[in-house]
Amino acid sequence: MRPVRESVVVTRPVTVERIPDGTPLELEPGTPAQVTQALGSHFTLHVGGRLVRLDGSEADAIGRGPPQEPAAQGGAGRAVSPSMC
Repeated sequence: MRPVRESVVVTRPVTVERIPDGTPLELEPGTPAQVTQALGSHFTLHVGGRLVRLDGSEADAIGRGPPQEPAAQGGAGRAVSPSMC
């Protein structure tokens, strides 16, 4: 089974980084792309047969908000009652 990819269209000029070498590329408005991953503070897009990285601060260029950081796991943020000590 293939992973589901969200199709998007670039709405404004935006600079992305080619994967894996980081070469900057400019995407023009109207460029079709597919979101393959949205983790950490970046999106990975499939554009014209290549993978590129879009910084989360530029997410509005594809009609999205910045990716959400995963919630911390474990006991962080839990209150400790005196009976637990």
